Amino acid sequence: MFEPSLYQPLGNHLAVARNGTTQSQVQFSTEYPVTRIETIADGTINFGKVGYLAAPAEGYELQPGDILYSHINSIKHVGKVAQYFGEKKTLYHGMNLLLLRLDDEVDKRYLFHYLNNHNARHYAQKECQKAINQVSLNTGQLKKLSVFTPPLSEQRLIAHILDALDTQIQKTEALITKLEKVKEGLLHDLLTRGIDENGRLRPSPEQAPELYKESPLGLIPRQWEVKRLGGLIDGIDAGWSPSCSDVVPKEGEWGVLKVSAISTGAYLPHKSKTLPEGLSPIKEIEVNSGDVICVRANGVAELVGRTAYVFSTPRRLMLSDKTLRLRAGEGLDPLFLFLLMGSASTRKQIASFISGSSGQKNLSQNQINSIQVKAPSIEEQRRVAGALSSMASRIEKEKSARDSSATLKAGLMGDLLTGRVRVTPLLEKAQATSPA
Repeated sequence: MFEPSLYQPLGNHLAVARNGTTQSQVQFSTEYPVTRIETIADGTINFGKVGYLAAPAEGYELQPGDILYSHINSIKHVGKVAQYFGEKKTLYHGMNLLLLRLDDEVDKRYLFHYLNNHNARHYAQKECQKAINQVSLNTGQLKKLSVFTPPLSEQRLIAHILDALDTQIQKTEALITKLEKVKEGLLHDLLTRGIDENGRLRPSPEQAPELYKESPLGLIPRQWEVKRLGGLIDGIDAGWSPSCSDVVPKEGEWGVLKVSAISTGAYLPHKSKTLPEGLSPIKEIEVNSGDVICVRANGVAELVGRTAYVFSTPRRLMLSDKTLRLRAGEGLDPLFLFLLMGSASTRKQIASFISGSSGQKNLSQNQINSIQVKAPSIEEQRRVAGALSSMASRIEKEKSARDSSATLKAGLMGDLLTGRVRVTPLLEKAQATSPA
């Protein structure tokens, strides 16, 4: 329920609102770190992206609870905030970020969350003064921002709820990062040692040199061979790039993948464009589950040859002209083919094909066919692919949990920070169950 009496201008709760020190920064580290615009780029105080002063800037030391506000930036980033918790003994407030120091009538974490929500960011983008390369929001305009300010007890409970979700999201992010590193190490072992008939990684060459042999790609298990990729795939399908509107196709509409749908190494079907009315689709290049798709051409050399495996996909998406589909033959597992395309030896060969070229880098079908790859038996390929698939599934499960928490948080921010949903019943329940 909207309660106008609980909305107040932000300026009513600011003890300090000012820009930072104009003292010149030096090009070397000192004991006087100072904030810069990029210090808060990710919504936290990043001490790896601070500047340094030659001497202290008296009166500009940040205090725990201070909020840094990006008031001069691109339209996309204006209104970003981060909060200082006193992580470092001293951090000075630099230019081009506003310092917001709050009075005691508002909870510091609550106001941080309020400034970090969609409505506050939208206000900054709407009220800022626009120039050619950047925008700016003056302090006076920022102070006019209308803030929902329920009683302090309610503010603290809202902040506690949102902080708990932040903690949960951060822990899940940390676990995902850890699992990604484990996956990277596992991938290396799988493509150098493989998995024996008992479902176990073979001992390393140092532990059991008799299990390995020399090859053009270095030591490989004795049961493996080195073959040309062209002898293992059934063919390569090229795509099509008609002129399309940059709009993601709706369900049932035909679309064409962008290169960015593949170039991260993960299949991202939402990176696609809608096929215009009047153009007939080429059904033969529709993307299907189980496809292995690689980047044929790109201006960035590192992205050429980047490959994604299609675990699942919406219907009616087609390959673009700058992508290729590699069709695995009977003796090649498609998921193992995906792993081979991302291996260090394959990446090295692709780099040699495109070295020296300028501008757009291209990978030809003949070059792909000539790539030398490690070739275990189809049974072992499936064991290797299965091991990696299990790890990938766990990572995706954690990513889904993270995204669910982020969605829940966004919904709660929209409800709790506007008064649309009040936490008063929770407070009343807590008070009723507390001992007298």
